Amino acid sequence: MKQFLLVLFLCTALQAKSQSTKPITSFLGVKFGSTPAQVIAGLKAKGAVFIKASSKADFLIFDNIKLGGRKTTHSFVSFSNGKAAQAGFIFKAELEAKTLDYYNDLVADIAGVYGEGTVTKEFKPPYEDGDGYEVTAISTGKADFKTLWGLEDEQQPGSVMVIITDNLSIMLTYQDKSLMALKSQQDKKKSNADF
Repeated sequence: MKQFLLVLFLCTALQAKSQSTKPITSFLGVKFGSTPAQVIAGLKAKGAVFIKASSKADFLIFDNIKLGGRKTTHSFVSFSNGKAAQAGFIFKAELEAKTLDYYNDLVADIAGVYGEGTVTKEFKPPYEDGDGYEVTAISTGKADFKTLWGLEDEQQPGSVMVIITDNLSIMLTYQDKSLMALKSQQDKKKSNADF
């Protein structure tokens, strides 16, 4: 009987977890596959200021975007065949020493929506996790911090990634997997055509 109850509890917990994980189909309420005009209108409705578009309108830049009370330093949306395929939001902690706290808080907020992500921390000597010099290690290119959602999950149509860059910016990226695969193929063909 105890084994039955344990199995029942585990199945219920797994089912609850799978039901609480939101599909990655949009960013800031803007659906992947939206046109440039739809993206501009959707982000302006959230308070964003449209700055400019690339010459082919396959890349848009925004300012004044807020996510969960955090203001971005830069934001962009890139397109594949005129459809929104990727959005990036860059943040910076007010103090470099608070970079890891900022990163961890952002990761926790995203985990609250999409479930636990896959965390990767890689260090090169002489640095190691927990030594108190993580920020220095990151800024000198001796450590990488990133958390991923949906990349390995075939059921997820999109993915989310949070990384800390060498200049101690925190970058949040949303991607539609199929549109990014198409964009990658197109970029490869274009590159090959140069030869």
